[in-house]
Amino acid sequence: LFGLGVGVQGCGGGGDENAFLRYRVRVTFVYPDGTKREVAGQVEDTILEVVKRHNIDLECACEGSLACSTCHVILSEEMFHKLPEATDEENDMLDLAFGLTPTSRLGCQIVLTKDLDGIVLQIPAAQRNIDLRDDQKTKGKGDVDS
Repeated sequence: LFGLGVGVQGCGGGGDENAFLRYRVRVTFVYPDGTKREVAGQVEDTILEVVKRHNIDLECACEGSLACSTCHVILSEEMFHKLPEATDEENDMLDLAFGLTPTSRLGCQIVLTKDLDGIVLQIPAAQRNIDLRDDQKTKGKGDVDS
């Protein structure tokens, strides 16, 4: 199931012009209730793409434009240190995330590599959706009325 991809990326229009085989990467999502779901991503996918492809219950409200923190996930220290350092823009959005930890990242900024095979991502118990596009602020999962 995992290892060298059996499908060709980019078939069916759009996508990768070179249509090459890509490695599959195991990704496990752990929901707040402890339920685990293991799915397959491909090298060069973002966690956002994996979430959408497999219908994982993680909001991803801004579609990866770094305008919210709804794709906030928590990684193990080992996997966290395998990632490139977060950009200032990602850190600014993480500051708005519910349940921030030292190993928190935005899923839209995590790009899968072979080194991340077996990555486990904890989904926080709540999400704070403060969408900074056009200075709109909206209430999301986990927000409370004041």
